[in-house]
Amino acid sequence: MLKIDHPQVYIYSYQLSSDSKTDVDSIWTWVNNLWQHFSPDRSKTFSQANLTYPLTKAKQFTHSNQIDGSLKFCGIDDSEGILARIGSPETEENKDLEIAAALTQFKVNHLLVADSHENWLGQTLLITYKSKTDQQQSNDFRKVADECLKHRKDSGL
Repeated sequence: MLKIDHPQVYIYSYQLSSDSKTDVDSIWTWVNNLWQHFSPDRSKTFSQANLTYPLTKAKQFTHSNQIDGSLKFCGIDDSEGILARIGSPETEENKDLEIAAALTQFKVNHLLVADSHENWLGQTLLITYKSKTDQQQSNDFRKVADECLKHRKDSGL
């Protein structure tokens, strides 16, 4: 079984802001659900008021010894975006993780993928990890990518 160190999931989500009169069925609903699940500070909520140009300061959270992350909000022309990072801190306990087990840590009832709606522009998910050695073979990267793809559905990604 392949193992990785310090996996991270980066999520980039965008919607049109000009027609966004309500937070219902928007990326703001999605990001608040994500924050409520991972952050111990459940009193905080986000909305279009969090947008500044070009980027806001990241809102940090720590979910456990195995998961922490941050959120940034941005306005780009007629779009509003949310940039999220959810991952494993660089500690000894987050080394040599089996891919299936590592991705399962992020399973949150499909919270990582936002629902699309009328003003939806799209979402990109990027999974990264720290390479074990400088000598890692290029086919090892392909094996890791294939393993992540294999376990993606099981993990809710």
